[in-house]
Amino acid sequence: MRVLLVEDDEILRESLCESLEQLGFTTLGLDSADNILRWAGEHRPDVVLLDQGLPVKTGCECLRELRSSEELGQIPVIMLTGQTDNDLVVNALDWGADDFLQKPIVPRELAARIRAVCRRFRSALDERRKQMPIDVYTSIGSVPEASASSYPESIFKGLPRAVFVDGEIKVDSTAYRVHVGEREVSLTLTEFRILQVLLGHRETVLTRDQLRAQGLGSNHATDRTVDVHIAAIRRKLGAAGDRIRTVRGVGYCFESTGAPAEQLFA
Repeated sequence: MRVLLVEDDEILRESLCESLEQLGFTTLGLDSADNILRWAGEHRPDVVLLDQGLPVKTGCECLRELRSSEELGQIPVIMLTGQTDNDLVVNALDWGADDFLQKPIVPRELAARIRAVCRRFRSALDERRKQMPIDVYTSIGSVPEASASSYPESIFKGLPRAVFVDGEIKVDSTAYRVHVGEREVSLTLTEFRILQVLLGHRETVLTRDQLRAQGLGSNHATDRTVDVHIAAIRRKLGAAGDRIRTVRGVGYCFESTGAPAEQLFA
């Protein structure tokens, strides 16, 4: 299994490369993200490990560059960070990171994360066939996270350009705006998509695989990635976020208020 590691700390880079090679991986270490598309194109890694705190071009900027490549955009990417800022992690996931790991890095844990992400990537098409019974727009998986203009008008079946209201929560899929009562809630595009999926199937338990494919547009992101986004949505919705219920060992369910939900058209 080929691993491309981009890390500017020479000691850490050489140490991780040596440890991963001892665990059976083939590694290539770079000290900056310059020409990463060329390196990735030449060496065809199975996974890319990106340090967030790179000089000149940050890990997130490098990630965006990879995801914008038609040829290399589907390569799994794990972000490495020495920071504990949750917003930074969410931003990395929004731009298409499949997993993240905080420093200091434990080589065996990193190896396990690599194998897990690659397993998901290799079985993505099979998982989509087996685990996506919900009839929604399947083209969502091909929409780049940064391209809001190309996002489908609505994820709700048969409800193009709809405004969906359930209790105090209102989701406007035309303007990509969310309100809780009179308060507008600022969500990232990925958080918005996940909330749409949950609202569109309220009182239905959705697996992390379904949320991963339909909300994140990625079949090989980790369960932890889904959980981070759900936690961010709950926090931003405030008390209304408690209506997103965790179903242990399965996934999440949006609990309706019990009153008939409104579906308005813009």
